[in-house]
Amino acid sequence: LRDSEGKYAWNESNDSTCAWRNNMSNANELHGVYNVGPNVHWVYFIIDMTKERLTFFESSNFVTEAEGKALLAALASALSIPACIVKQWPVYIVKKGVLEQFDSKSCGVYACIFAYAYKHSRKLPHITPAKLRDWRAFIARTIQDPAD
Repeated sequence: LRDSEGKYAWNESNDSTCAWRNNMSNANELHGVYNVGPNVHWVYFIIDMTKERLTFFESSNFVTEAEGKALLAALASALSIPACIVKQWPVYIVKKGVLEQFDSKSCGVYACIFAYAYKHSRKLPHITPAKLRDWRAFIARTIQDPAD
């Protein structure tokens, strides 16, 4: 999503990107993992196209509303939506009731746990350092065999 200067960019010459953009223009929600800064922090997000809002599920305190506005602007550009429309969408940063990471290197794991819980309509699990290792293994297995 970002170019070499850290700004959002889309590779318009890539056919798969263009196909993705055409499919996304009909979507109700966009789920993803967003990188705050150059490899500083990963956070799970949902862009709700029908409710016109962006929600971040934050495991620490890195993501800001400004980051959300930049992500929405990139989405607008990719989907050919007038930027003035998404610029007014609210950005929610959910911290209460969300797992809080206890180290400085597991944000990507937490983002995957949020995605998994959301996909399966499950409550977020209680995470301990010992359970985090099991979650890392589970995520690796799930990525290798995405049947779940």
